[in-house]
Amino acid sequence: MTLPSDLPNWRSTLAQALDRAGIIADEYHLTVPTERLARDWRASGLLTQDGRQFTGRNILELLRVRQLRDQDLPLVLIEQDLHAQSDEQLWAALTGTAQTPELLPAPPASESFIDETVVLLAAGLLRQFKDTQQGKVVGIIHDLPRELRQAQAWLARLALRAGEEDRFASVHVLIHACTRPMQEWAPAPLATHPSYAETLLVDPDYLVPTEECDQLAQQGGRVDDLIESRLHRTLMDALATLPEDEQAGTYTLIRRFIAEQPLATQDELQTLLLDAHLNAPLRALIHQCYEPVHPNERRGRNVIRCAHCRGPMRADGSCRLASCRAMHATPAAGPAIPAERARVARPELLRYWSDPAQEELRLHRELSQAGLEDVTLYPHLDRCDVSLGEHTGVDVKDHANPARLARTLNASIGGLRHYERRILAVADRRARQEQYLDRLSEQLTAPLRRSLLILSVTDTIALLKKAPHA
Repeated sequence: MTLPSDLPNWRSTLAQALDRAGIIADEYHLTVPTERLARDWRASGLLTQDGRQFTGRNILELLRVRQLRDQDLPLVLIEQDLHAQSDEQLWAALTGTAQTPELLPAPPASESFIDETVVLLAAGLLRQFKDTQQGKVVGIIHDLPRELRQAQAWLARLALRAGEEDRFASVHVLIHACTRPMQEWAPAPLATHPSYAETLLVDPDYLVPTEECDQLAQQGGRVDDLIESRLHRTLMDALATLPEDEQAGTYTLIRRFIAEQPLATQDELQTLLLDAHLNAPLRALIHQCYEPVHPNERRGRNVIRCAHCRGPMRADGSCRLASCRAMHATPAAGPAIPAERARVARPELLRYWSDPAQEELRLHRELSQAGLEDVTLYPHLDRCDVSLGEHTGVDVKDHANPARLARTLNASIGGLRHYERRILAVADRRARQEQYLDRLSEQLTAPLRRSLLILSVTDTIALLKKAPHA
């Protein structure tokens, strides 16, 4: 059975397209989608669009999408199938006059294909996070980032090629899976891959993309507004409105406040806002950094603040900050604060500033209490995390994957390059992991291994107390 000769040039309204699809469906025992579904599919980009009218190609697409949806295939796979088929191939698939082409014939699981799949997924997660911050709802097909939809399809290809079930049709299920390392949920080519098996893309505590997710997305060049750099850029733009000699001190003031008050009272925020060093742009930024406490974090009318880090406590009695839980084996509840008088730092600030800052604050506090001179937190607008004068710079790193951290450092060590003595202080919870420091060191370039001193935070403190000016 050949394609009807009038279909390639056919154009009319949606109602007429559904009528014509109904005639074909009756003859070949197919199902016609509803008008609402047809409009949704077109709005989402699933159907091709050539002007305002519906085309003969759209008739074939409507029937094919309905046919494949009846087989419970996900839309991300169906979209790939539609774009790969000519009108004649779609007609043959619908009428059964030829074998249905294999959906998304899987290419060899080459390194480049595996890398691209992970990069797409990371970029899609970042864009989805940004969209939800702007009020969009996860799961609406026409709002899903294209990278995320593409990643779903490519994950399915990897799974099917490995003889596994496609578990990635639901974006909600996929995002939840990304709160665990890939070795626990991804298709075998990823789950067993030495570079990706331990990769965690969404932080399970804060439900924001991780540093690894940022770094992977950046490799693809698709995301120019990564979370941490965007936050930092916003702060730097506001600081630029101050006199130059006030910028560094004000930077430390704000970063330290957010680090030390992940959960702040309105009185504490008001005290900061009244600081003479802040101008209108910086006050506006502070207002944006904190939000009301979520009902899930309330205990009756109150919220409990951690006695260790002053962050919010969770329902199970533990601190919400992962670094605080790692640093203190026993949780300690501080005073109850009326929920209407409390404000909590936004999730991305908790994840990227407050959480890693706990080890930075500890380093700064212990060196200062030891009586060392010129101990500075976030010197020169965050040239490093802690410095001893202009000679020694220390950067604290808390990355789950030492190999990926090494790649980042090989590309740039940032402000540490300004110091003669350069120390990379790895968070104790990472440094305690077997071979973490060895894996990190062995993947650095030879010049970097010679110029960097790599220690745990605890060992860094001990070294600097003993030999601050070595």
